[in-house]
Amino acid sequence: AQVAVQGTETAPESEQTMSEAMEAASVISSGSFIEIDPLHWGEGTATIYQLPDQQRVLRFQDYASARGGDVHVYLSRDPEPRTAVDVGIDFLDLGRLKGNIGNQNYNLPATLDLSGYRSVVVFCLQFNTVITSASLR
Repeated sequence: AQVAVQGTETAPESEQTMSEAMEAASVISSGSFIEIDPLHWGEGTATIYQLPDQQRVLRFQDYASARGGDVHVYLSRDPEPRTAVDVGIDFLDLGRLKGNIGNQNYNLPATLDLSGYRSVVVFCLQFNTVITSASLR
């Protein structure tokens, strides 16, 4: 099987600008994406916002990363996951990555207890590997 892991896939244009509600939101936690190794890297920030209507959103800002096959966004309990083992089995899958370039938002479940989640992970399911992660503080 072949996978396109080079080039870019830009996140939807509709997510590039912050909404007025997000600009008025409070920051719950934030962290910067890191380089795992020369093939697995990311840059930009991951921030969890509490909107005025109490909805919570994870936003990637100024985001760029290496590409992968079937890439998903996870919340992990490990503060600095670098491998699939570090991510563990009790992560929360927020769905497919919207693009390896650009700002993007992920809605969080209203009932989710965020206290146990300590990082955001961009994970390649096809190769069972971490592309990048951001420790949340």
